[in-house]
Amino acid sequence: MKKFTLIVCAAMMAATSFAQPEKQNAPSILNGMKQLRTQRQMARPSKAETRQQDMRTARMMKSPLKAEELPEAIVDQPEGKVYEHAILTVNGLFYNWMYGWMSSATDAGDVSIVEGTDGNVYVKGILSSMAVDEVYWLKAEPQGDDLYAIKMQPCGAYWDYQGGEHTYYIARMEYYMDEESGYDDYNITDNTTVTVWYKDGVMKTIDEMNPEAGDVASAAYGPIYWHEAEEDDDYESGWYNDNQFYWSLSTAPLTETYYEPSENATIEQLVMKYKQVDTFYSKTVSVAFEGNDVYLKLYTSVPGWVKGTIEGNKIKVANQQYAGVDSYYGRHTWIHTASVATKYYEDTENPDDSYYYDYGTIVDGIEFDYDAENMVMSTEQAIYFDGARERIYYADYFNALTIYRFVEVPAVPTDPSITNFWNYDDYFGNAELDFTLNATDVDGNYITPDKLSYVVYVDDELFEADAEEYGMEESMSEFPYGFRDPEGYIGRDYFCVFFAPAKNMGLQAIYRGAGEENRSNIVMYDIESGQVNVIGTGDNTGIETVNQNATNRHELYDLQGRRVNGNARGLVIERRMMADGTMKAVKAIRK
Repeated sequence: MKKFTLIVCAAMMAATSFAQPEKQNAPSILNGMKQLRTQRQMARPSKAETRQQDMRTARMMKSPLKAEELPEAIVDQPEGKVYEHAILTVNGLFYNWMYGWMSSATDAGDVSIVEGTDGNVYVKGILSSMAVDEVYWLKAEPQGDDLYAIKMQPCGAYWDYQGGEHTYYIARMEYYMDEESGYDDYNITDNTTVTVWYKDGVMKTIDEMNPEAGDVASAAYGPIYWHEAEEDDDYESGWYNDNQFYWSLSTAPLTETYYEPSENATIEQLVMKYKQVDTFYSKTVSVAFEGNDVYLKLYTSVPGWVKGTIEGNKIKVANQQYAGVDSYYGRHTWIHTASVATKYYEDTENPDDSYYYDYGTIVDGIEFDYDAENMVMSTEQAIYFDGARERIYYADYFNALTIYRFVEVPAVPTDPSITNFWNYDDYFGNAELDFTLNATDVDGNYITPDKLSYVVYVDDELFEADAEEYGMEESMSEFPYGFRDPEGYIGRDYFCVFFAPAKNMGLQAIYRGAGEENRSNIVMYDIESGQVNVIGTGDNTGIETVNQNATNRHELYDLQGRRVNGNARGLVIERRMMADGTMKAVKAIRK
């Protein structure tokens, strides 16, 4: 089961934010910045499934055009004056495959604009929320008075796990409430052209695309594609829609720059320990010194560094530093300094869904205590990497952080965390245990990943992976941190066996640091009860039952939003509960 993870956005918290107005720090780029990408890529469920789930995300669209009349996709950047990394602001309505119709806004989209030598304006990225493999340039043709027409044309494409290509088109649409069915509905309009205003790197939709607050757009963008039916298809040939609408957008040229150290800076490789909710984590970071300036590379998905200034035994970090475009989320990012309070969300109807979360408040700069001799810097406050200039809308954050030189000592590794178990399936021929293994000790301190490994238990017995079955040179009963087998049945966060375990399946971490071997507890998934049990080792004997059902912490869905089991292959959505109680969704290809 080879698989790799891609971003698909997750607006899991967006769906509940109306009930939790204070909830904020539940990776809200997975709530805000990326929530537009929550609408799944197009796939065709059967008619019965569509009616049953009311997904209505594969809709036959009426159109005066036919597929062969549309222009070809513009793949290569046109010649002309370039506005690279322009900032996109967009308001819109979209269909969330899990929660239905939702509204959203982002002010940090990343777009490129070219004023073509042919007199046209070309833009790439205004439909940045589409979960596609390739984004095409859109041609806007001049109409006079700084108005430009974007006619129906290809705007993006993705390839499914079987190699099938799906192309989306931009079109002008109308959106309304169907009185007979009581459902939201939409059509491609007779005039499919979208008109925008453009001048000097600024593009805006015109007034008719900007309804009053609270009103629904009468016209919007809708990525669609043409489907040519085959004999066994449930749908006839026609236009299909991905339920993505925008009723206002604007762009602005990028004027901000990010900090980074010069070639003359001295760079140290240090360790950062930080807190999120009630758990400590650790990872390696780069710290650069240049005179009285300090640069911290805390979040590697952006090119910008956090800049601080040394003043005696303090390092002062200013708020609202630009950090560049996040390569993971495809959004402009800013660095914010903040104070953090841990709060509790109580779900009175479903107590098991209650959880603690961090709530951040932006402050005007923070201070680190700085011990130059021992190279230690620490603060009780937080640094956020945000998808908004002036508010917390974050991709990641680090609270109560300490940065220091790593010295290897004997350490007990933290217990693995089991996220789910999928029992044996005859079709795929394996059972699967999903887990998380962190390179930290029981106190959240960093440990050397190369000296961390784990063993697997099946039905209370140590498991040995057969070399022939797993395509390996020799059989193995201990697996290095991050190990993957050639056939893809063992990965960084999952482990498959080719039979149905009768009782349980679990893991134990092993760390051999500073000449000493230490082991974590054995963490075991009980198949009958669906509970995760922690079995103590050494002086910690007995079994402690964790108050959770693992199947509630990890869920798999196909692209139609239907729940599937762990043996599902192809392009799927994995929805996981994180340590702080928040939900995260990723797109994964499982083979």
